[in-house]
Amino acid sequence: MSTITLEPVQRLIADEMSAVDPVIRQRLHSDVALIRQVSEYIISGGANACAPPVVLLAAGACGYSGSAHYQLAAVLSLSIPRRSCMNDVVTTPICGEAGPPPTLLRQPG
Repeated sequence: MSTITLEPVQRLIADEMSAVDPVIRQRLHSDVALIRQVSEYIISGGANACAPPVVLLAAGACGYSGSAHYQLAAVLSLSIPRRSCMNDVVTTPICGEAGPPPTLLRQPG
């Protein structure tokens, strides 16, 4: 039985995923350190999601040569971790190697 890995797919879209990172940094540019830490957390893969790579793969499969798919992939990268991180009490570091981790608390209600 052979093992199936995603490494070939990840190599295929590595440059595309790297093009999404500046979009995320631009969208989350802030003088607030916590916002910058969250953007680096998202970029570093701390909030992995399958939707952004699927967008990039679909764009390539359709022969798309513009740059709007980077914007869409960035939106998905930003929306998925927001839902998963903000809906739960986070008491462990969420920023990995991006610097001192913030701690998020659930708001009542």
